[in-house]
Amino acid sequence: MEYVPALDGLRGLLVMAIFFFHVGYPWASGAVLSLSVFFTLSGFLITRVLLDQGLATGTIDLARFYSGRLRRLLPAALLCVAFILLLSATALGSVPQSVRGDALATLGYFANWHFLFTGHSYATLFQHPSPFLHFWSLAVEEQFYFVFPLLVLFVARMTRVRPHIRINLRVALLIGVGISLVATFFAAAAGNYNFVYYSTISRAGELLIGGVAATFVAVGRLVNAPPRRWATALGVVALLGIAALFSMTSPTSMWINYGGLTAFSLASVALIIGVLPRGPLSSLLAFEPLRQLGRISYGAYLYHWPIILWLSPERTGLDGDLLVLVQALTTLILATASFVLVEQPIRRGRMLRPRQAGIAAPVAIAALAIATLTVTALMPHSLTALELASDPKARVPAAADLAKLADEEPVRVLVVGDSVAATLTLGLSATQTEHGLAIWNQGQLGCSLERTGDPVIGGQLQVASSHCAWQDRWPALLDEIHPDVVVSLFGAWDVPDYSIDGQWRPWGSAERDQNMLSELNAAADLLTSRGARLVLLTVPYFSRPTVDTQTVWTEFQPWRVNHLNSLYRHWARSNADRASLIDLNGHVSPGGQFADTIDGILVRDDGVHFTVPGGEWVSRWLEPQLHRIGTDQRRNHPDPPIPALTKRRAHD
Repeated sequence: MEYVPALDGLRGLLVMAIFFFHVGYPWASGAVLSLSVFFTLSGFLITRVLLDQGLATGTIDLARFYSGRLRRLLPAALLCVAFILLLSATALGSVPQSVRGDALATLGYFANWHFLFTGHSYATLFQHPSPFLHFWSLAVEEQFYFVFPLLVLFVARMTRVRPHIRINLRVALLIGVGISLVATFFAAAAGNYNFVYYSTISRAGELLIGGVAATFVAVGRLVNAPPRRWATALGVVALLGIAALFSMTSPTSMWINYGGLTAFSLASVALIIGVLPRGPLSSLLAFEPLRQLGRISYGAYLYHWPIILWLSPERTGLDGDLLVLVQALTTLILATASFVLVEQPIRRGRMLRPRQAGIAAPVAIAALAIATLTVTALMPHSLTALELASDPKARVPAAADLAKLADEEPVRVLVVGDSVAATLTLGLSATQTEHGLAIWNQGQLGCSLERTGDPVIGGQLQVASSHCAWQDRWPALLDEIHPDVVVSLFGAWDVPDYSIDGQWRPWGSAERDQNMLSELNAAADLLTSRGARLVLLTVPYFSRPTVDTQTVWTEFQPWRVNHLNSLYRHWARSNADRASLIDLNGHVSPGGQFADTIDGILVRDDGVHFTVPGGEWVSRWLEPQLHRIGTDQRRNHPDPPIPALTKRRAHD
């Protein structure tokens, strides 16, 4: 095939869409489809290269193919990894363990499997962003590039009549598409949508469909053909259809999980065929700025995501379109420099001869792996609030705190709930001695009050963990701590819709209301069985966004939180003899709206969990109330006796 300027223009259009998605424009939430078009285009072009060689020689020069792919892709990728390591160690404040694993997976071109097995959903990339996350798609392509030539070589060797290679390869590719679809359907049926999104086998269908299109001889001839009205019409319809789907799709859209992306690749093929011959659509996509962007699209894709994370509003003092402009210009500058100074010289053999490149590639990968281990070993270890909350040492009062309280018997407070409760309690624990409290943090990450069924959060079916069975954990805690007050904060995992015994149970239905009140009664019976008073905290509003960074996840919409809090209020009024209700939501949601920053303090940094300073801010309001409730409970219910916190015990 001759050079087709419109294909570079198409690349430029696709990388622009991905950039606008990552900077947070709501209308660009369908960038998952841009990646799909990239996959199909890649499969189409690679198949043309290998098929032409197979038809001409009856075999495939694997060494030449692999060498060409490495010279084209590896230098810029290694340079970008080094750039991200520098940012992680200096500006981003990344967690060393995450950087180490992500970087090594990227260097080994298995980043997609790494993010899959570590549970890093692409639908939540804005909550805990990894600067390496976008390498998952490059890993899928590289794994495909490694296996696919072997398939073409096998077909070429097994085909006696050389022209039949085209037909036999088409059959083999269609079988591969079928295998990919079967794997996709099984994963989706099991609720493993991350597998559908990340795995090479499920995404191979999009690449293989492009390969199938390349096996038709007429497609290759379109490049040199005069304008074809039918091709232009096909391309225009495909482009408009893709644009319409783009505006309605996000990584959490359910239709993509059941073979939708493989089916969508048919539209991608139609668009590719539509721009191959000369015509109005081809001329439009060959628009020079768009074509030049397409030429550097690989570098633009590599650099745009870490640059977006680096040039944040907090670091630049900018926001809105001006910030996006700065991020875009920085991306273009780095991508252009990479293309001119590194990619093209190495690809054309001007910087490294083929034999030198063969030695330099493994040496450079090994050097970057060593640099990764060294840099992450020297990086300061900073824990997030969630990581701190999961530390067993953070669950009990420190000995120093108990020593301060030894001269007076503090009010014993046991906190139960989910990860929101766990992070809030970190701030409470930091100030507990100021208000005469001894606080035990028993918030469990990923747990709900309801013990039956599995919630759907962010479009993913979440299987309830066995460590959430509170009826097994709480009795021993109550016997050991003997609290005056038990604080309960559940909600994030209760407000989603549930699948119970295979039946869909939406939040707000009569069945869910009855189940929630039944679970609340059972929990209260247990928590107050040793003489403690139960304190229910209303659930704060959430603002964990979808990938467009604007729209709240369906599971976290305010009406769901309001409904749960109304159930809590109703129950608390009916159980005033053993429970109190404190309106945490009213305190941290001024004006009835979610707020991440209050009084100049970042209270919740990810839209859900409390920061330690945020918890300390809440403590100044909440802890005096807990002390009063605990003191009244101890005065009104002196029996059974409460073991004293003596100086000896505090010292121990």
